[in-house]
Amino acid sequence: MIQEQILEAEIAKLDQQIHELGMSRANKRYELANLLCPFRVGDILVRKGQRAQAPAISPGYFSGYKMEGAYYKKDGNLGIRTGELWRDDWRKA
Repeated sequence: MIQEQILEAEIAKLDQQIHELGMSRANKRYELANLLCPFRVGDILVRKGQRAQAPAISPGYFSGYKMEGAYYKKDGNLGIRTGELWRDDWRKA
């Protein structure tokens, strides 16, 4: 009985360490994504006549980062829907 309590306490301590390491890893991945991305949050981007704004940069699966963006509508207002902005040939406006 006492041995069970000791083991459960050790397991709880290890679970807490795993959680803390996971949070630290996630924060470092976001830092890396922001370093690798040539754009910053809020930049207005242009590609083939389209304009978009990058509201979020996050870690990517196949590359170091991915950008979420909202496209500007024809009337010049920023759209409310967001989607992934592929990295092909965007440049700052």
